[in-house]
Amino acid sequence: MRTILTAILVDPFASSLHTEEEEIANLIEDYTRVLKPAKLDFYQIHHMGEVKPKTDLILFDYGGMSIGNDMMEHQSRDVVRWAKDNPSSLVMVVSLFTYDHAVRHLIESELGLQAPHSYAVEYEGGVQEVHNIAVQVISDEKHYGIPDWFYTWATESKQKKLLQNMTFAEAYGSGAATEKLLPGHKFFIPTASFITNMVKLFKGKNIFDVGAGCGHVAQSLEKTKKFKNVAALDLLGREDQEFPVYKCDARSFPYPEDSVMIFCRPCHGRFVEDTIRQAQTRKAFAVVYAGLSKNKASDLGRYSRKFTLVGEHVGMDDENLWVWRIK
Repeated sequence: MRTILTAILVDPFASSLHTEEEEIANLIEDYTRVLKPAKLDFYQIHHMGEVKPKTDLILFDYGGMSIGNDMMEHQSRDVVRWAKDNPSSLVMVVSLFTYDHAVRHLIESELGLQAPHSYAVEYEGGVQEVHNIAVQVISDEKHYGIPDWFYTWATESKQKKLLQNMTFAEAYGSGAATEKLLPGHKFFIPTASFITNMVKLFKGKNIFDVGAGCGHVAQSLEKTKKFKNVAALDLLGREDQEFPVYKCDARSFPYPEDSVMIFCRPCHGRFVEDTIRQAQTRKAFAVVYAGLSKNKASDLGRYSRKFTLVGEHVGMDDENLWVWRIK
């Protein structure tokens, strides 16, 4: 049985129908039932500064104190920012009023992502771009609107809770799953030297394989069981995918602090530079580049001189390994 650390944030005025205590009791009863057989470890918070480390789920129901002040917007902004900084945890917005009047606007202004009106979410099957903020849907008696990636992790004890559990459709809407897939070409085949160097340098870190393609590099790293988590990111899907790949734009992805980004024979262009800039913004631990010496300067651009050679013959085409230790 999985234990899910769950924070509850409701406003002291609650609603015209229930007291604060009754609101909390109802949330505990509802989500205990919906996420069964998982065990939910509930605790109440009054602001986001009280969220405990390793919290998996936040139930956010804040709207009654909005009259005559900006508390609802203030709390909602902190919730959205927390979701951005904790991409493998989930925020469930219980109040449709709070979602429509604050949260969805802050998703757009803070994250730059689309967030439809709750009517579209509840009655027309609308899906938000942001994967870990969801609106409670009472009509969905089984899931309550909880995203499939989180529901599967919560109710199936063998599932891992990281972004790789999400399909393209779950992350970006039902249309994404039917898009045309690119051929499953592999431009980089790692050798034992690649794995050895990665474990030696980054054991215990969160690893993000950027531009992962088929996901085979991420798979080889995951098999070592030496890293905290391994996730594969790509903007497009591939045929013959070997490892779950999360569809996203790596240039704006909310990497957890102290993570490691790796580029293995990436596509040429500004993509790598823009992603490295995001890595700096997100306080990454390091950026890794595996490629041919002749491509290093053009792939890494103005960051090229910051990278140090740490390994040779790390790929089947005699690629080398360079690292920029940001921290």
